[in-house]
Amino acid sequence: MEDKGIERTTESLVERKRLPRDEFWGYSTWMLFSQRFTFLVFAIWIIIAVCLFRITIYIQSGILSFLLIMFDLLFAFFAVAFLFSTLADHGSEFVMTFNNRLHFLNEVIKNRPGLAVDKWDVVAANMNEKLISKSSYSNFGYFFDGNMCHKEFKCLFMRDSEASKYPELKKYIDDALRVYKADVDTFLPDNIQDALDRQFEGRVN
Repeated sequence: MEDKGIERTTESLVERKRLPRDEFWGYSTWMLFSQRFTFLVFAIWIIIAVCLFRITIYIQSGILSFLLIMFDLLFAFFAVAFLFSTLADHGSEFVMTFNNRLHFLNEVIKNRPGLAVDKWDVVAANMNEKLISKSSYSNFGYFFDGNMCHKEFKCLFMRDSEASKYPELKKYIDDALRVYKADVDTFLPDNIQDALDRQFEGRVN
């Protein structure tokens, strides 16, 4: 009876705090809206690159024309690199500040999502609400769904290079990973648990 009550509470939280997954047609549509300024800057860069290329057609000097073409290609390359780097990073360097990471860890410790997608949905919805209230991200939400939130958790706190950025968070990271591992262990067979133990070695005491 108690377990069913917990499940109903979890479901009601997900229903009350909707995710971008519930509001948009798909991930691509959500990304287009949430990163609209990035796409706008990219479009302006490409328009400038096309204009520069058209100018070279009317230039008689071979050397000057060659230099303009090379500059145009480099300009277009940096525009594409800017777009892909922005979309890949998703602005985590600016969004996931010390306080936001601390809140993220507390959400994981409190909700104990483990491998349960519905619980990660709850964490994602709570984090979106927090980030929007603090103006850390747009009203379209930082996490598309629980799966994205789960991946971000592993990226931020299960890699030494990322986790060491804020040494003050070590205690909270260790607590969150300990809770996460304990919940994951209940779902996994022994051989996968051994691999996970090796991954956690040195991260959780």
